[in-house]
Amino acid sequence: MALSKLLSGRARTYRPGFLARMFPSGKWKLTLDPKLSGRIRLSQGGDVDLSCLDIVSVSTSKALLWHTVEIRARGRTDNLSSLSGDASEQLAADLHAFINTHLFDLIGTETDHLLDVDTRLRAITEGNRQYLAQADLGRAIASVPGSAAAALSHPLLDPQLMPAGLKASLPASFAMLTDPGVRHAYNEAFVAAELRKFQPFFD
Repeated sequence: MALSKLLSGRARTYRPGFLARMFPSGKWKLTLDPKLSGRIRLSQGGDVDLSCLDIVSVSTSKALLWHTVEIRARGRTDNLSSLSGDASEQLAADLHAFINTHLFDLIGTETDHLLDVDTRLRAITEGNRQYLAQADLGRAIASVPGSAAAALSHPLLDPQLMPAGLKASLPASFAMLTDPGVRHAYNEAFVAAELRKFQPFFD
């Protein structure tokens, strides 16, 4: 689902086809509604609202007859089965886009905490003192309070989907998060500096 469609405010409902709903595994319905304030509504033997911030992974798999979308959240895992291959891929993509739209909203509205994130990022990147994996950045950001920091360290955050206006408004240090090339160049510079530092030991 394109972000523009999500921003239109229209709810979208997903469920297996008519025949698939005759089987126990096909008795579910999922709703992506921008009005639900960062929550995904799942009806599967009862209604539950899944918080976008609590969802840590969305994946697809294929069984003998059907494809399944697995949603892993903190404390629970839900399997949405009885889907065709195309339907499962579309649902996974739409979930990913929906979650990211909510994350971008949080980042754009909690500007005060962005300064705290900027401070943490600069603290670990200035001086090129260590090799940085994405997990290192996530841990540094996670120590900052607020929903914006939680969104920036979210495992499903996709900088490629971030609106250009929001990306341009972020402090320069955030390029380590939003541009994979920046972190790659940083790590290459770190490795090169370390090789120069220890070169006398190998000469």
